[in-house]
Amino acid sequence: MRAHKPPGREPVLLEAPGLQNAPVLEARLLHDESIGTYLQVTLSCGAREALELWERAAGAARLLGVPVLIYWTGPTDPPPSELGARLGRILAKMGVFLATKEPIDTLQALKEERATSPPPK
Repeated sequence: MRAHKPPGREPVLLEAPGLQNAPVLEARLLHDESIGTYLQVTLSCGAREALELWERAAGAARLLGVPVLIYWTGPTDPPPSELGARLGRILAKMGVFLATKEPIDTLQALKEERATSPPPK
């Protein structure tokens, strides 16, 4: 990823609902070949608060055409299942979809998981 600074875009994006008055430590416009230009925001808070702010900002980010990716400095306090579900909703709301460089055989992964997990009760 390389720094990419179109003039004046950060202030507009930081005024998006959810990011107003957020504990922003740093905000940078960056560019990635897979998602294009995006705003990377580092917040001084835990994951739970960051996810709430991010969810509110996601709709505006989509309207502006620039995804917002949030980093937090505090604890990752939601359980993994909640964190994953919320991240998925946020990314979908912004129109950002996950992709892998290499294909994943989900059927094989599920078989391996079942083979190593105890049977359900």
